[in-house]
Amino acid sequence: MNIDSILTRLGGIFTGANILDSVYILLAISLVIIIHEAGHYTAARIIGVYVEKFSLGFGPVLIKIKRETEFLLSLIPLGGYVKMRGEHPFETAELSSPDGFFSKSPLQRIFVVVAGPAGNFILGFLIFFITTWAGGKLIIQNLAKTGNILDGSPAQSAGLKPGDRIVSINGRAMEKWDDLVSAIHPSAGKNLLFVIERNGKRFEKTIIPALDKQTGTGLIGISAPYARSPIAPHRAFLTAADRSAGIVIMTARFLVMTIAGKVKAEVTGPVGIASIMKDTLKQGWIAFFELTALLSLNLGLINLFPIPILDGGHVVIFAWEGITKKFPSEKTYGFLQTIGMVFLLLVMLAATRSDLLRIFG
Repeated sequence: MNIDSILTRLGGIFTGANILDSVYILLAISLVIIIHEAGHYTAARIIGVYVEKFSLGFGPVLIKIKRETEFLLSLIPLGGYVKMRGEHPFETAELSSPDGFFSKSPLQRIFVVVAGPAGNFILGFLIFFITTWAGGKLIIQNLAKTGNILDGSPAQSAGLKPGDRIVSINGRAMEKWDDLVSAIHPSAGKNLLFVIERNGKRFEKTIIPALDKQTGTGLIGISAPYARSPIAPHRAFLTAADRSAGIVIMTARFLVMTIAGKVKAEVTGPVGIASIMKDTLKQGWIAFFELTALLSLNLGLINLFPIPILDGGHVVIFAWEGITKKFPSEKTYGFLQTIGMVFLLLVMLAATRSDLLRIFG
């Protein structure tokens, strides 16, 4: 594959058939970032810390709005930051300022640090509450029908569409979704003759399930059919809370198992996230918003991990200070920050490599 074809495929991820897809993806990611930084900003203002800058993105500044705080829109939309007065622990001039970050107690600083991830948790919950209340409760149906069709999948190549009823596979009658699973999963790389019914008419298609390397099963790229039933606001609230908590707990367990070496790490970077969001847009707005909620919840959780330079790393340092009444030395603090930065860079490189391998096979 030459460089032109690679650039064309990468361009397709971010532009697609409609440039609006890229705008929607960028707005969704920006919302998650803004809410995170707004959590830090709001908490800092509450405890009397002066916030000098609030930036969406990094690098060269595109737009600057000067109020009490400078609000910036920067060129590289892969994050954001809040710059507070006195946020460097070893600059004595800043430490003397009463509205500086390090002039506050360790507990107050922990409040500011944790507020960012808390904002992401709240955003994820609110999105789930709105989508559940507006769209109804999602009910998976055990029917031999196609739900969503994955872009670029064998099912899409064969011309399957959402709502198609699969009558039989290799002459075996299909009555339930479970029947489809038992017929397709063991048949990676094999020719399967599908009898499909659409709008009262039947036709045949030969489909070869692709091998999923993660599970070792055959897949043709369809999801189970589903329906949505109306739900009362209080039920939507409880459902949203249950889904949000379930996602956070499940993600935390997976990360711990990955660190322990019990499961293989699968890292997704900005390119992969954009690709997934582009595919999800085809499934409708509810699916797209709920993916945004998932992204927000995961960002909040990951930031709480006790890794230097992340919010969780700062919580550990401030908690240690509060217990021992001693802040790490400048050398130790700098070493920890360097370790955290190197770790994040390695993760980003691994994620980008994983994304490219996934996209280009």
